[in-house]
Order: sequence, then structure tokens, then C-alpha cells
Amino acid sequence: MTRAGLIITPFAPLIPNRSVTGVFKRLRIFSSAVHRSCGQVRLLGIVPEQEVAAHPDLRPVQEALAAEWGFPVEVALCPSRQRGQTAWNHYGPGTLSIGEQPEFYHYAGRPQVEAVRRELAAGPDLVFAHRLSAMIPVLRSGLRPANLFFDLDDLEHKVRLRSSLLPPLSPGKLARLAHLPALVLAEARAVALSRAAFVCSEADRRDLARLVPSLRERIRVVPNAVDIPSLREGPLPAPTVLFLGDLRYAPNRTGAERLIRKIWPRVMARRPDARLIIAGPWPEGLASFAAAPVGVEFTGFVEDLPALYRRARIVACPLDTGGGTRIKLIEAAAYCRPIVSTTIGAENLGLNDGEDLLLRDTDEAFAEGVDMLLGDPGFGERLARSAHGKVARTYSRECVEDGLATLFTHALSHPGSAQPPRPAQAISVPQE
Repeated sequence: MTRAGLIITPFAPLIPNRSVTGVFKRLRIFSSAVHRSCGQVRLLGIVPEQEVAAHPDLRPVQEALAAEWGFPVEVALCPSRQRGQTAWNHYGPGTLSIGEQPEFYHYAGRPQVEAVRRELAAGPDLVFAHRLSAMIPVLRSGLRPANLFFDLDDLEHKVRLRSSLLPPLSPGKLARLAHLPALVLAEARAVALSRAAFVCSEADRRDLARLVPSLRERIRVVPNAVDIPSLREGPLPAPTVLFLGDLRYAPNRTGAERLIRKIWPRVMARRPDARLIIAGPWPEGLASFAAAPVGVEFTGFVEDLPALYRRARIVACPLDTGGGTRIKLIEAAAYCRPIVSTTIGAENLGLNDGEDLLLRDTDEAFAEGVDMLLGDPGFGERLARSAHGKVARTYSRECVEDGLATLFTHALSHPGSAQPPRPAQAISVPQE
């Protein structure tokens, strides 16, 4: 029997072959699992009005998405809510309502809620809300789907707290802390409404379970995952360091700027022949882009990832904020490249300092780590192969997708069950 699955997301992949950053990779895993359990998939994207206007005919989008993902997806769009930014609406109303906070305002208006209500009223057999932004109109719709699954991915309150306390402190950053109670309440309500809620690491599961202890059995870990390429021997690349990330994402911009301005001069002082590649969409958003620093190449979006990794001897991830797990490091390990990262950049991945990668938190120590790996390829290869083995066992897309499809299929077949059963190994449930 063919069932209907509905996906609600603020990240509709309208240009599928370019929608390949971490958030889209994770969406694809869940979408594939929905397709395997339901057969029919409809995706409602709540996206900026200009993106809706740019796609008056969605048939080409659907055809491209089917070619990229390997199964048909019916796409519908709803324009997100817009408002002029003022100091008051940036800080004030969000203390009482998550729907007024800058990150979530766009998805909480009447048109967005009505669009979701119409989709839910059609009676899909399974509903998947992708990120908290997509869950807000579900919460406001007044409808309670029986088979609602929710991917929180990153704990939004944890990301907010970390970014607000990241030096240098400012009155504006500290004022955003007043939004935390409304944010935590929305996360708790979303978990309560869901048959199962997903986060990407065991640490996040524990943190969320402390907030909603009565609902801990609903919280499951679905790790970020990638396709694992086969290992291929090749010539040693030139002494090139790679930073790869979507530069529209603030933590990536901050990390890239830190690497270029503070760490890279220290590396160049040791190794004048070294080169740095900054890869990812919107490099022009970096203050360093216009300065054209010596030894730094900005590639923009890169379609051929294997070719990019063949150019890189090591991968750098000097991130100071953000949350969840870094799919960029999972991917680097999958391509068997040695990694230098901050502790925050590699948190929750299960990769160990000196065994699978180098963890260095100060600018000087990070530069020394880069210099060490550039100067000792044998040591770097041992780290890379160890990380590759762990990633292949834990973060394989095929394995994670299989576990999700099993969970969804069982939920659809057992509507009276309070919770889906313990799923495949790639998806964990509480053990305490």
C-alpha cells in the first residue's frame, strides 16, 4: 500500500545539484527514509519570497530533484514572512514568543501556519518537520498529526547560549540571552508533540533529555552522515590547507576569518610555500575576501568535491561556536584527509586528539598543528586512516538511512504503539 509522506522544511533544495551543504545532506537522508517507508513524498518549503518568485513553474525543480535524489518528490512553496529590522523587534518581542525571534519570525506568520494547516488537513500518513523553524507553524496550526517526526538537529538554545557568550561580549549579544526561555519552551513543546525527535549527537540527546526528562524516550540520535568513498592511493598533494563550509553560515564565516587573519600568517612564517583554500558559497561575505591575502584562494561553490580533496593535504576547522556535529569533518575523514580542529569544531564526533586528528584551540597552537601535519605526511596519514575507519563505521549514509526507514515503517504499521521500537544500530535511544 502506498502511503503519503509530508516534509516541511525551511531549506527546500530548489537547485538540487548545488544544495549539497550539511543541512541539505541531512535533509536528503530523512527524505530518502520517508520515501522508502511511504512511497509518495511531498515537500513544503517555506522559503524567501524571491525564491518563490524565481520558480513559478516547479516542474523543472521536481525533475531535477528526482534525478539528484533518485525518487520523485512533489514540491510546494510558501513565502516566508518578512519584516523590517529594528532594535525593538530584534530584541523585545522574542523574550515572550519564539515566533518573534529573528531566526524564527519568518516561519510563524498566518500565511505560513495556514499553508502548513492545509497540508496537514490533507491527512499525510507521516509528517517530518525539518528543524525547529519548520516545527513552529506545526505547533501553531492546532493540528496534531499521529505520526509526526521532528529533527531538531542542533539544540537551538545551546547554539544561542554559546554564541551570546562568545568573546568579545557586547550588550546586544547578552540581550539575546533573554530569548532563551521562549526558545527552550518551544523545543520542549516540539518534542512533546512528536512521536520521535532527533538530534545529531549523544551529548545533545543528554542535554535535551535534562530539559524534558519525562520525554527522554522520544529523543533519538541520528548522526550526520555522508557517502564513504573508497580509499585511493595518489601522489602527495602540495602543502595545501583546506577550509570547506557554507560561508552564509555565521560560525563558518567567523572560523574562516580567524583562520585567514590570525592563524594563516603564523603558518606562512613557518612555511612560505603553503597555500590555503577557502571553499564554499558566498566568499564575498568575508571581510578578508577583498583584501586578497597572499597564499589564499577563494573558490566559491565547488561541484567536484573529490577533485577539491585531491588538492588538499590537510583540512582545518578553527570554529569557536555553533552546535551539533560538523559534517565538514565527517566528510574530511571520509576522504581520508588529516584534520586540525578546535575542540568545539570536532565536538561530539568521537574522534580523539593525537589518534584521529589534532585538537588545537589557541591560534599559535593551531598554526603549530598545521605545520606539524604539513611537515610529517606519514603522521598525517596515520591520523587520517584512523579517522576514516571510525567515520566509515559510524557515519555511513546508507546505514543511517536504513535505520530511519526501519523506524518510520514500523511506526506506520503500529499506530497504537506509544513509541517506535529500538531501531537499527545507526540510530540510538537512551540507555539509562
